[in-house]
Amino acid sequence: MKSLSTLILALVVVVLISQPAMALSFTGSLSSPSGITASPGTPWDGTISLTWIVTQNIDMSWDYQYRFSYPSKDISHFIVAISPNATANDFWGANGSPITIATYDPSNPGNPGLPSAFYGLKLDYEGNYFTFTSTKAPVWGDFYIKDGKFDGNDVYAYNSSFGSPDPTDAPRDGTINNKILRPDSVTTTIPEPSSMILFGSVLAFAGGIRRFRRK
Repeated sequence: MKSLSTLILALVVVVLISQPAMALSFTGSLSSPSGITASPGTPWDGTISLTWIVTQNIDMSWDYQYRFSYPSKDISHFIVAISPNATANDFWGANGSPITIATYDPSNPGNPGLPSAFYGLKLDYEGNYFTFTSTKAPVWGDFYIKDGKFDGNDVYAYNSSFGSPDPTDAPRDGTINNKILRPDSVTTTIPEPSSMILFGSVLAFAGGIRRFRRK
């Protein structure tokens, strides 16, 4: 029995070592008018979209990339929701912008049209591409983005389901309920599907050996 246990352990180790690391990566997008709500009477009141790529690194950190496609206007700032326990120490590597973490409220004139208060990570960057790295794994949540004014009207946009309960589904490609992938408050890892299948195959093989020896 001891030799069988040793064989099983050796098979597990060989399988896991022999498998190349496969980076987890999730992509998705939202677009107006169904997925994004934009300020009326402005250049963003048309066809705009937000796409994202979230990738796990070898050190188990996560790269978050968001790209906003829009006509005419530049961007003042972008805010992505984060979970309440996340702090500035959990994020680094933002492109061209310091990271500001706070609770953002509709009463602040700097965030016109914001539907409700939320805790978020803010990037001030006059471009349409936002990136940062975090120890926090992706879950579903909200975003808000703004610029200045157009013909006296504030220019802003947010996901159309802003403020509704966040789905608890595991991260995947696409979107769920017009939510985007954003950082959670906990550091977690998601099992790589191919490794889990191989691991299960090893266990099934070991079980077959055990049954054969009992005959």
